[in-house]
Amino acid sequence: MKILHIITSLRTGGAEKLVSDLLPRLRDRGNSVELLVLDGTETGWLKQIEDLGIKVIKGRKGAINMWNPLNIFLIRKTVKEGKYDIIHTHNSPAQILTVWAGVKHLSKLVTTEHNTTNKRRNLKWFRRLDNKIYSAYDLVVCVSPKTRENLLNSIKIDPQKVLVILNGIDLSKFRKHEANIAPKSLPPKDKDTKIILMVGAFRKQKDQPTLIKAMKHLPENYNLWLAGGWKLRMKSEYLTRELGLEKKVFFLGERKDIPQLMNQADVTVLSTHYEGMSIASLECMTSGKPFIATDVPGVRELANGAAVLVPENNDKALAVAIKELIKDRKKASEVSKRCIERAREYDIERTLNAHISLYNTLCK
Repeated sequence: MKILHIITSLRTGGAEKLVSDLLPRLRDRGNSVELLVLDGTETGWLKQIEDLGIKVIKGRKGAINMWNPLNIFLIRKTVKEGKYDIIHTHNSPAQILTVWAGVKHLSKLVTTEHNTTNKRRNLKWFRRLDNKIYSAYDLVVCVSPKTRENLLNSIKIDPQKVLVILNGIDLSKFRKHEANIAPKSLPPKDKDTKIILMVGAFRKQKDQPTLIKAMKHLPENYNLWLAGGWKLRMKSEYLTRELGLEKKVFFLGERKDIPQLMNQADVTVLSTHYEGMSIASLECMTSGKPFIATDVPGVRELANGAAVLVPENNDKALAVAIKELIKDRKKASEVSKRCIERAREYDIERTLNAHISLYNTLCK
C-alpha cells in the first residue's frame, strides 16, 4: 500500500510520538509511507523520520501555520501527485483541512481521535462542523474505548465507522542497556537530590501548574524536571518565579532522550486535565520508576490499579503522593512493578498490526 499520514506538527505530544514510532514500522512491513507536516518546524522527531529515509512534505514553519488556508492547496497537490491508497490524519487542523482539500474521491480517508474531549465540542456551531468533517472519513480510529464513547456522544456519525486501536509504545527503548546511557544537559544535582519528572507539551490539556504548585509543599532537595515545549511554557516559567521555586523547578525543553531522563528520576508524574490514551503515561509506566497521575478520563482507564492516582487540580494531594513514594521505597517498588506489567499490554507491535489490518480492509 501507499500511505500518507498528515499531522499538525512533530513537536511534543502523544499523536506526534505515535506517528514517529508507527511510520518506520509501516515502511518496514513493505508499505510505501510518506508524511505531510503542516507546521514544518524542524524537531527531533521530524529529523528522526527523515533520517530513516521516509519522505516528509513540510508546510511553512511556525505553529501559526497549522491553520494556514494555504495548507489546503498543499494537501490537494500532495495527494494528486502521490496517488495514495490511504490518507491518515492526526489532530484538528489536519483532520479539517484534509476534508476541505476535497481529496476524498482520490484515496481512502482515515483519521485518529487522540483525546477524550476537545474544546470544539463545547461550541454548538463547531459540533455541526464536526458532524460533516468526521462523516467524510471512511473510518475514525479512537485511541481508547472512552475516546470512542465520548466522540459518539458528541457528534452524529455511524458507529460502525468508529473503532478503537489502543496506543502503543516501543518498549525496547526503555530496556536498561539503552536507558542507562547518561543524558546530556541536565540541571545540577547532588546525591541527596530527589528528581520528579514530567514529560508533556505545555498545552491547556496538560496541568504543569498544579505540579509546580505541589513543589511548595516538598523539601528543598526535591527538584522538578519538566520536559517539553509549546505555547504555554512561559506561563509555567512565570508561575515558578512567582512562587520563588527557581532553584527547584527546571525546564528541560523538548528532548529526544526520554528513557534516559526517566532513568534519572525518583518519581515520574503526569499532571493533566484529560487524555485520549496517554503515551506519556505508558512511557512512565514502562520506565521502572513509580508513576503518579491525575485521576481523569484517558488516564484512569489506563493506569487505575497500577499507578498512584490523585485528584485533578489538587497540588497538596499530589505533593503527599510524591513524598510518600520517595520515602516509602517498598511501596514505590510495588507501584513500579504493577506499572511495568500493565504497560506490557501496550506494545507498539500490537498497534502496528491493528493499523495494517485496518488499511488492508479498506483497500480490498
